[in-house]
Amino acid sequence: MLRVQKQGILLIALLGAGFSSCGADQAKPRRTAIAKPGPQSGASQGRPPGSGDTLPDTLPDTSTNGTVPTPPIANPTPIPQTSGGSGGALGDSEGSFTASNGKSSTYKISVPADAREKIYGLNVYLHGDGGGDYKWFFKDNANIALTKNLIGVTVIAPNVGRQWYRNGEANALFVHELIQNEILKKYNLDKTRIYFAGTSGGSQFLTGQFIPIYGFHYNSGAVLMCGGPANWQDSLAGGDEFVKKFKLAWIATRFDFLLPQVEKGIAYYKSKGFQVESEIFPTGNHCSFKGGLEAALSQMLAKVAD
Repeated sequence: MLRVQKQGILLIALLGAGFSSCGADQAKPRRTAIAKPGPQSGASQGRPPGSGDTLPDTLPDTSTNGTVPTPPIANPTPIPQTSGGSGGALGDSEGSFTASNGKSSTYKISVPADAREKIYGLNVYLHGDGGGDYKWFFKDNANIALTKNLIGVTVIAPNVGRQWYRNGEANALFVHELIQNEILKKYNLDKTRIYFAGTSGGSQFLTGQFIPIYGFHYNSGAVLMCGGPANWQDSLAGGDEFVKKFKLAWIATRFDFLLPQVEKGIAYYKSKGFQVESEIFPTGNHCSFKGGLEAALSQMLAKVAD
């Protein structure tokens, strides 16, 4: 009888020890055996190696696919919209061009030696009545243009009197096609940096006729020296983008006989929302700038050419 009781006590003690051991196991995290690679392993089932039935304490941040996002570049440099032209001569040269309306004339261009590797813009200079400055201002225009990374061009009016505003609409088409169909096809230029400059009758033509019809093709700017009236056309072609981007800079003298037209031109283009700069010197007659046309063009081109 005593032996049975001792055996019962021993059995109860062993069972108690077993339950205590089970409780200790439950209190500890279970370890999952690492599966050996094989046909059914996680790697062969499209799961990452080492994945199993348990999850790690923390999960990786996959919102950026494990990469650090690159911060945006502040004010990136705009990529030039180039014309893709080729074959034009380097250095100083003179060419002729005939537009689709039959208008024909010549132009002089000064192209830097590195123009086949470097992207330049363009500054198109339109002379005063008679056209004398077509030749003598050619190098001055080219040198000033180069300070703004522009190629200098002078163009002579395609009519007998060498007056741009005579039959101005036809002359405007000639200038536009000369740029688009001749110069941009011969040279790889930045099409967003094509600027214009005029003296006296050339300025009259630019604001009175050319810019209202074709200015929106360029979205750049123009320098108006001793001239530049209000729009002579019935309408102004181009939308808000053209008006916001096209810059105009007038320079004139107090006793210039064209000053009343200059003042009307400034007021008109301001009223349309254009960016306008102006400099009216208190002395001087028509086109009599201190330092000459070179100083006037250099001063005002810096205001419109980016």
